[in-house]
Amino acid sequence: MKKNYHAFSLIELSIATLIIGLLVAGVVKGISLYKKVTLVGARNITNSSPVNGIKGLKLWLETTSQISFGQNEPANNDTINNWYDLNLQDTFKRNANAFNNLQENRPIYRESAINNLPALEFDGVDDCMQADFNLNRTKNPNLTIFIVFKNITVGTKAFNKGIIGNGNKGSFARVIFYDPSNIASIGKGSAPNIALNEMNTLNKPYILTHISQAPTTNGSYVFINGSQTATSPFTETLTNTGSSPISIGSFNNCSSSNSLNFSLGEIIIFDRILKTNERQEIEKYLSQKWKIDLI
Repeated sequence: MKKNYHAFSLIELSIATLIIGLLVAGVVKGISLYKKVTLVGARNITNSSPVNGIKGLKLWLETTSQISFGQNEPANNDTINNWYDLNLQDTFKRNANAFNNLQENRPIYRESAINNLPALEFDGVDDCMQADFNLNRTKNPNLTIFIVFKNITVGTKAFNKGIIGNGNKGSFARVIFYDPSNIASIGKGSAPNIALNEMNTLNKPYILTHISQAPTTNGSYVFINGSQTATSPFTETLTNTGSSPISIGSFNNCSSSNSLNFSLGEIIIFDRILKTNERQEIEKYLSQKWKIDLI
């Protein structure tokens, strides 16, 4: 019995190729549209946030606003030299700039770094920025600091690495991500550091809230995703070390040996201790925007 074989004509092959091309284009367009909708949603949440309405705001850097990086919106994988302060309470803007404005010190803009939202990726080698704010405990004994980040170091965790700091070794830096024994911790002005065991999972985004009140006995707290850490409260030493500017991506004056490989989405700093309801308002805003569940 003779079998009938059907050869595809050029027209049929062309139609099949066209259909496949349209399907692929539709998927790509759909992904692009989803990213745009997600970004627009984050911008709306940012614009309606309580941040600028709470007194004492000194620095607000974030990665979703149209004005965060100037008039020209960055493309995926662009290097960033200037990161603009969104604080409306102060005419003086504490914009962050790549250390010495050098290309090799510029972090990379990743459009889907933290839960499908853009963030700056610091390579852990030499990426570092600086902003004109003084973390010195004597100059500013009372601070409330919020940081949204994701540690992306592969393998063993960072050793003696910092998210932000004021130019001193680990124990004295005002805010750090410091792992002497592969344990995340925060400096308190004197040894030893305060361990943050709740923040030791790699590739997981966190909202870190630091209530820094030096030298009040048991006046300082750390909250991870809205929950107080087991090592809070603690007492910070009123050290007169460190100065302006702060280093972002390192805790020691943008020293390459103290740089952390992580994604950074937002930094908010107030020069006073926020009330509980104020802190919770900002944590709620950050949770809604970055899709990080509060505990």
